Amino acid sequence: MAFPRTRLHAAPFLSLPSPQEPTLRRLEMRYPGLLAVYVQLHAVWSRHVRPGGLPDHQLGGWPTLVQRPIEPDCLYASTGRALDSLGSPKLSAEEARAAEAWCLLLQLDSDRRLGWYWGDPGRVYFCGRRDEPLEETWLTVQAA
Repeated sequence: MAFPRTRLHAAPFLSLPSPQEPTLRRLEMRYPGLLAVYVQLHAVWSRHVRPGGLPDHQLGGWPTLVQRPIEPDCLYASTGRALDSLGSPKLSAEEARAAEAWCLLLQLDSDRRLGWYWGDPGRVYFCGRRDEPLEETWLTVQAA
């Protein structure tokens, strides 16, 4: 299958963690009430960064989540565990530390201009562990 030709452009950007990220959960434990304010900030920021619902492709930064944090998905996939077990028990402290080693390398959004549809709509996330070669990269997909 061939996709249409398109020009690529790159521009620096500032990404913010999604309110579902464990980082924000830890901040909420330390500063109760912060998360409620941050949810509003994040919603306004998201509308500002992606006006008009343009596709959200990016290199690095905090992922723009469709469902849940992607790091546990990568941890589970890389260790051969089923992703359906993510919803039930919480990660142990050791698993949470291992999940934090994963970071976003590339995010590809559904993009009708390019004929890319990753679900209903969805995003593909390529993730790697810090200080590991690209050959160890894992991919996860989230759809609405």
